[in-house]
Amino acid sequence: MGNIIFCDAHFHAACCKCLSGKDLDGYIGASCAHSIEEFGRQEELVKASGGHILPLFGMHPQMPLLENADYMEKLLRDKRITGIGETGFDLFTPEFKANLKA
Repeated sequence: MGNIIFCDAHFHAACCKCLSGKDLDGYIGASCAHSIEEFGRQEELVKASGGHILPLFGMHPQMPLLENADYMEKLLRDKRITGIGETGFDLFTPEFKANLKA
């Protein structure tokens, strides 16, 4: 592998219909899923990437889906994720801007 570029830019690889594992030569990145369904798609892409995508699962701080907390804990216990994502705040919608103080 040539130069390694690691990036995490609030990226959800499972949502990229045009991305495949073979597109990732020379790159390593992290991808975060927010739901059980999204994680299933992400896990397939992680496997196809041959180690170029590191799987994360996250709880969005402004819109946490607490019903996924047990699932995230199981992913951690089973070592199916390399980290927990979504620690930042989004300010791109009026709703997110309005709840920043909370």
